[in-house]
Amino acid sequence: MKYSLILRERAIYEIQSSFDYYEEQQSGLGDRFIHQLKKEIDYILENPKHFKAVRKQFRQVSTNIFPFLVI
Repeated sequence: MKYSLILRERAIYEIQSSFDYYEEQQSGLGDRFIHQLKKEIDYILENPKHFKAVRKQFRQVSTNIFPFLVI
C-alpha cells in the first residue's frame, strides 16, 4: 500500500530555501539535493513503518547526503 504525501507550506519553503542555498554553493548541487529528497520521500511512502515513530503518528528520516530531516 502506498501512502500519500502532505507538503505543508512551511516544508515547501524549507525545501526551496535549501535548494537555493545549495545552488549558491555550487551549480547543480540544488538539483542533487532535490533528487536525494525525492528518493527519501519515495522510500518513506513505500515503507512508512520502516522508521521509528518519533511521536505517536510521526516518523522521521534524515537524508543520507544533505542535513535535511523529513517528518
